[in-house]
Amino acid sequence: MTNVDKDFMLERYKYVLEQKKFLNKTTLALLAIYQAGLALVVGAHYRLWTALAEERVSEGFASAASDGLLMLLWVLALFSVSMLISGILSWLDYRHAEALMEDEYLGGSRPLPKIGRLFHWYETYVAIAILAITAGFTWFFCMLRSLD
Repeated sequence: MTNVDKDFMLERYKYVLEQKKFLNKTTLALLAIYQAGLALVVGAHYRLWTALAEERVSEGFASAASDGLLMLLWVLALFSVSMLISGILSWLDYRHAEALMEDEYLGGSRPLPKIGRLFHWYETYVAIAILAITAGFTWFFCMLRSLD
């Protein structure tokens, strides 16, 4: 192997490691976006129900707006979870490329992650939390609506 080949593989290895680091940062940014969206939807629900209590909006409008806000929350949650899943799949692909390079040039690598160890990854718990929080708020606002 020539020096050019070694330099190329070293740069490729650095690139793969940098991409894995980028995917980890993206996960945290995605979580921040979900949190901001959740806060906006909850705040909008609060304003909607206080306006209904003060009789500034009709019941029909409040019900339709509440349904729209809950649909928006579910779209945000499903988008967030799908982005997490695509991030996991991309990370697995980069990890596979990293392992191939380590095998070829270092004579061995760490074992590849297995999908069966899904509950060892923090992204799994983030996705579960997003879905649980969204379901919890859906239940809460549906119960709130049934009190009227």
